[in-house]
Amino acid sequence: MNIINYDNGKKSYVINGDENCVITFNTSDIAIVDRIKKAMINIQAVAEDYEKRTIDNEDDINKLFVETDREIRNQIDYIFGDKIADKAFGATNCLSVCGSGNAIYENFLNAIVPIIEHDIISAQEKANKRIEKYTSQVKK
Repeated sequence: MNIINYDNGKKSYVINGDENCVITFNTSDIAIVDRIKKAMINIQAVAEDYEKRTIDNEDDINKLFVETDREIRNQIDYIFGDKIADKAFGATNCLSVCGSGNAIYENFLNAIVPIIEHDIISAQEKANKRIEKYTSQVKK
């Protein structure tokens, strides 16, 4: 079988130093910004629904945690176009609160969004330099 190799912009990241937990995605995918925005709107809707519910028993509380975890994981996967949430959170419910007071999924997004922003800006700057090389010749 023939193989085509090219730079597709994908990078791999080890989650919290665990070499068995690696996520790979295109950090400079300009469409990821739109998916992040849409996912955050959807996650906010999930959070609002979560807060509105009145729970009377422990079984319903557990069911709500599981349902909400699944919905948020689906949004995380939507952002990256891959099963990233299972790798990032493992079996831990992504609503679990950490020492920072944030849910695990919030800490994950807070850690990864700056990487995406940096790589998109960096890729755009490189493209601009490459384009400038040609457009500067036309201006003369």
